[in-house]
Amino acid sequence: MVTINGVSRNVGHDMLVDRDNQYKHLAVEVFNQRIAREYCLEKLVSKDASKMLKRLLWLRLIGLIETSDIPGLCITIKHIEAC
Repeated sequence: MVTINGVSRNVGHDMLVDRDNQYKHLAVEVFNQRIAREYCLEKLVSKDASKMLKRLLWLRLIGLIETSDIPGLCITIKHIEAC
């Protein structure tokens, strides 16, 4: 019996690990395809700011921060996704 987000489930440990790994792989894949495009980021921001922006976008992608926590980030994301 495992509790996930307050819900108890009969799930084996291996299934949980597989599911978590799939989510992490998907998140990394989406991040690489939509966000980490050097040529696109460099059009928008300086090199140092580019690294910080990618880190902020990663935190947003995995749900640790909200777009509203960072003024102007939503516009930047739209520009990057349009590249």
